[in-house]
Amino acid sequence: MYSSAVAPRSDGFTFVELVTVIVLMSIISLAGVEIIRYTAEAYSKMLGRQTLGNTARIAIDRISRELRGALPGSTRTANNCIEFMPINYLDLPVESSASSFQAMPLNPGQGDENGRIAVYPVGNGVYDPTSNILSVAATVSLPDGNNEIIVSMSSSHRFPFFSAGSCAAG
Repeated sequence: MYSSAVAPRSDGFTFVELVTVIVLMSIISLAGVEIIRYTAEAYSKMLGRQTLGNTARIAIDRISRELRGALPGSTRTANNCIEFMPINYLDLPVESSASSFQAMPLNPGQGDENGRIAVYPVGNGVYDPTSNILSVAATVSLPDGNNEIIVSMSSSHRFPFFSAGSCAAG
């Protein structure tokens, strides 16, 4: 026979089921957000390391290029710096004494500088002002229209050799 009590319908969710689903979805969402955050942090750190590596590579390449043009025996370290004397002349008084010669500027805007000149030093002493490797006191002019400078020495000087591998050496 038929009972007058009707069984309750179970078409929906109970409040407990709904709260349980919300809590579980929140935990899964938080885990997903943390994974994305850590991935973004790792990517950012990797970009920073890559930038530092590229900067170091560029610096090492520049130092290497500049040191290839260093006067033999002139490279040294002092006060946490690398020092060297570069080579860059057009003509050089080797056969006879002269008080000046032409050169190319080593750096843009180079000129109006004082110092000494050394060319193809044999032995040590390239930084010793009393050695015969260095010229008398010299002054470098500002570049002219052809981007050449004049190195003027305080008195006539004759260099013993051209640079090794120089076109003028042979």
